[in-house]
Amino acid sequence: MKKTRYCAVLAAGVLAAALATGCGSKKAEATTAAVTTAAESAPDNGETDAAMEVNEINESEFEEGDLKIPTGNVEVERKNADGTVLVEGYYEQVVIPDSLKDKPIGKALEAFNQAQIERARTDIAYLESEAEKNLKDKGDKFKAFEYNSDVSFSTQNQDYVSIQASSYSKTDAEEKTVYHTATYDTKTGNELKVSDIVAEPDKLADVLADRLLHENSKEDFGDVDVKGKIKEMITNGTLAWNLEDDGAVFTFAEGTVAPVDNGEFTVKYLYAFTPEFFKSVPEAAMKAAQEGAEILDDGNDAADSKSAENSDEGASGPGKEAKPAQESIAAKKK
Repeated sequence: MKKTRYCAVLAAGVLAAALATGCGSKKAEATTAAVTTAAESAPDNGETDAAMEVNEINESEFEEGDLKIPTGNVEVERKNADGTVLVEGYYEQVVIPDSLKDKPIGKALEAFNQAQIERARTDIAYLESEAEKNLKDKGDKFKAFEYNSDVSFSTQNQDYVSIQASSYSKTDAEEKTVYHTATYDTKTGNELKVSDIVAEPDKLADVLADRLLHENSKEDFGDVDVKGKIKEMITNGTLAWNLEDDGAVFTFAEGTVAPVDNGEFTVKYLYAFTPEFFKSVPEAAMKAAQEGAEILDDGNDAADSKSAENSDEGASGPGKEAKPAQESIAAKKK
């Protein structure tokens, strides 16, 4: 199963070390703690999913001010009347802390949970039906279909809570990943639209398409109308985007803007280097960007000094220079 992780190369190594808190989203580790909830209510087929287990919080992935909201894991196994396993896997939910349950953000996350559960059960029911057909065709060679839906936070602080559900399914014929994302104002619990974040939403499809085509080979996209596909996603509300502590990231799953075999693509814009992309920049993010710029300047000065020393000492070849800061990325994932 493919896992998606995001990591922007912000600048020279000294800046990356100072600002980066690690690639990937802020979520619990794979290990699980004690069961904290009763088993989920029975799905339509009469079976009961396993009780939810809360994923352990990895404290090192969080910063001061983060809400530290964990996720929970619900194991799934669907069998036919003969006991043959048709579908197996799991789906995750948000585990809402007691301190947030009565607050607007707690109610917003509960609504996200309900949507996540409904999506998971709809997907699993479809896979179960297809697996029954496949079992008749394959007989003893049949292998259970797989379904995994991970929930992760890209940020969860006093300003925003941004969450992504990555639903992966595998049959005998194909593998597929679908993203569902949501970003909330922590204080009001209101879900934000991408037009609330981007300075020029009318130009967003053009900007994203240009970056994808500029920073990747045009052959990766084949005959796909990349700009048209992105416009369609924006119109129907399926554009997958999240806020992170240092900017915004846009995720394009396999088969959405390029042939499925060419993998998925991500585009990221950083507060520090493209503030004009955003309607506004959170105060904490701007402070971090300013501190990072100072570190970058110090790092570049050190690199220039080292380069001069190497030159004075007659070192062969040019001295090493600090790499320029990258304002965003448009990277292909496979």
